[in-house]
Amino acid sequence: MGGRGANSGYGGGMSTGNNGRGPSRFIDKTAKYKGMTMHQFENAIRDKKVEYIGIYDKDGKLIVAGTSENSHAVAIPRHHPDFDKAYTLTHNHPYAPSDDPERMIGGTFSTADVRNHIKLDLKGETRAVSNGPNENTYIFRAKPGVKQDTAAFLKHADQADASWRAAARLTVKSAEDRLAKQKRALPTRRENQIILGVAKHAWKSDEVAKSGYEYVEIKKKHW
Repeated sequence: MGGRGANSGYGGGMSTGNNGRGPSRFIDKTAKYKGMTMHQFENAIRDKKVEYIGIYDKDGKLIVAGTSENSHAVAIPRHHPDFDKAYTLTHNHPYAPSDDPERMIGGTFSTADVRNHIKLDLKGETRAVSNGPNENTYIFRAKPGVKQDTAAFLKHADQADASWRAAARLTVKSAEDRLAKQKRALPTRRENQIILGVAKHAWKSDEVAKSGYEYVEIKKKHW
């Protein structure tokens, strides 16, 4: 995959990868998706095997879209000349079964996603779409009419990042032990569902709501 497509130069030193780091090369695909609504764009990228990103303005018009041709992250095109109009960021999380269970989570948000939302000062939403088992469309945004406590939320995000991983490992181990007594193995897809379910609780918690943010899960793949 690497090496195809010209670097637009729009990558701005941030990405959707862990801790906001990842690829810096950004291949501009805006012309391909120009005129699409956000939902149309999300349905077009949902099944991609590499991450794509789309930046929309307040009126729902596509500003820029593209990819870094990387399955785990995409550069955020902060150097695009109209990025100051960015209101909503949407991207896909490719589903990729792996020997590392933490890398099998395609849906919901990483800590980097929610941190980027705040760092970029997005007034709209950060959205993620995926096509893995039980994975749908996810939305993170400020709760309307409520004052945001950014510091409290970021503290929760950092704590959640460590705690959900530990909880997920314990939950998977418990399921494996139960099945082992029946001389059965835990299917890979079931393992992913368990881990994903635990991860979602990090963003469904009361701490998120108390901080003035909300997490929305739309349980339809194409809507």
